[in-house]
Amino acid sequence: MKRSIWRNQTGISFSKQLLADLEEAQEYLPWPNASERTRTTGRINKAYAKALRARLCLMAAGYAQRPESLTAAQGSQIRLSNDPDLQKSVLYPIAKKELEDIINSNTCRLETNFADVFIKNCQDVVEAGGESLFAIPYAEGRGRMMQHFAVYHYDRSKYLDTTNKGGQNVPAPTLYYDFDGDDLRRDVTCVPFKWQGGMQVVRTSNVSNQEGWNWGKYRYEWTAQVRLVTGDDGLNQMYICYADVLLMLAEVVNELGDPDGARSYLKQVRQRAFPADVRAEKVEAYLNALSGKEQIFRAITEERKFELAGEMLRKQDLIRWNMLGEKVAETRQKMSDLKNYQGIYGDVPQRVYFRYLPDGETLEFYGFNRDEQEEPAGDDWEAVNWHDTAISELRISRYYLNEPDSRQFWPIFQSDLDNQLGYLVNNYGY
Repeated sequence: MKRSIWRNQTGISFSKQLLADLEEAQEYLPWPNASERTRTTGRINKAYAKALRARLCLMAAGYAQRPESLTAAQGSQIRLSNDPDLQKSVLYPIAKKELEDIINSNTCRLETNFADVFIKNCQDVVEAGGESLFAIPYAEGRGRMMQHFAVYHYDRSKYLDTTNKGGQNVPAPTLYYDFDGDDLRRDVTCVPFKWQGGMQVVRTSNVSNQEGWNWGKYRYEWTAQVRLVTGDDGLNQMYICYADVLLMLAEVVNELGDPDGARSYLKQVRQRAFPADVRAEKVEAYLNALSGKEQIFRAITEERKFELAGEMLRKQDLIRWNMLGEKVAETRQKMSDLKNYQGIYGDVPQRVYFRYLPDGETLEFYGFNRDEQEEPAGDDWEAVNWHDTAISELRISRYYLNEPDSRQFWPIFQSDLDNQLGYLVNNYGY
């Protein structure tokens, strides 16, 4: 993200201009399915415009790395905006109304099953009115969502007509253990296998890519047809979903002094995440135990991590909460602890077992859960010291190189600066 031009020619900040533009634009837009053009998630609709405006309200009212002046090449601070129009007291009521309008419109809804959200996206289901408010509609041969976020495939198969695709971005290896063991989102989000020879594999023929996690929300094996990938892959990116609407509204009403409202919106998301037989403990009791604005806020920050993992929202969330540096440093330490089975990972099994199910292509695992300490019953199990090989010392040392809070954004490239006759400047000392 490039953040070096701060005001338009009238002197109005871009944040305020965008918020004003979205307020006007939504008046011209129908709700999902209210017109022929808004029957698909690939066309802009009123629900999306309102959700995007709410997201911008939360960002504008939050923390960011801000330059000490609009023209200074050096110096910045992590702080809230000084603009009186960009304070929580002003922007959060706006966000609240926009998000409540979406809910009250009854034009969008949570899917019953968490995995179905992503299976439908992988199968190019674009009918409006479900979980997706808007998805960037990549045409065939455009977009690289599968290449970046899908489970890795080494070779051709019945799912993919090319080689070496997917897996360019992967979860932090600690994310799996951040999830509650009963959370149904965990095994959708964190995938411990790749594909080779038409089957799921743990050990591969490439010694530099052995055990490790992949994101699981994009999968070639979920697509409706064999993907013919020459470079880009044509899968849409779901940009705002209904679960995000509920979580943003929980955050907003909690800040505005309505903890019961915050719990109710949080409950809708968390209810789907857990099986019915544990909801009394993991949903009802969990939410009832939250007391005070700060504790509810922390619960919301964690719920966003679990619900929206791998959807390219976490970094911006951490920036606006002023948690980026803290959480990145914490994760690197946790990676080291997990590799060495120490601290909060002292009870994680050191050996993971795997074997094939009768279909010959699908793996069964034992040893990822903390209570799976003993050797599994049955035959044909293979074992690996998963975390020792999946988390290298090199990966830990390279998890971040510069202080995250002093390098939150990409700079403008020198070639662009050279072509702009001095009208652009890089802030933050780049």
